Amino acid sequence: MPTARKPGVRLREWVPVRNHQSVVIPNVYVNFVTSGDVQRRAPLPSMWWRVAGGQWKRARLTWAWNSPTTPHASQWLSSNLELGNLGPHATKWIEVDTYFPAHSIKGAYYQSFLDHSHSCSPAAAINMYQAGLEYWPWHGLEGHPA
Repeated sequence: MPTARKPGVRLREWVPVRNHQSVVIPNVYVNFVTSGDVQRRAPLPSMWWRVAGGQWKRARLTWAWNSPTTPHASQWLSSNLELGNLGPHATKWIEVDTYFPAHSIKGAYYQSFLDHSHSCSPAAAINMYQAGLEYWPWHGLEGHPA
């Protein structure tokens, strides 16, 4: 699991977006959710993405706080990461870089990447890819700013 021992360290993940079908899936996009056992709103991580070899783009994130009784369900949600069409049996790889700022909550974070299509056709199957990150500086307590 990629681990940052101090603020501002790049954590890179490669996320596959696959079409397992024999037809083109039009207008594919990806959303992702980053969550952890965060009891309070933490500083927003900086996240950048690109289709392998393409131009880097900043992912817009919004905080979704559930409630004090279910803090583990609180998360950052991304806007749509537009990928265009995905050919039959094709795979596109997305690079995602995450940077945790100072005073982020020390702990493990989980990411779920959901890819789907704006199209309503039967070919618009949803795939999911899951990954994990850690912001784990040498100092500070788990679940607290560090």
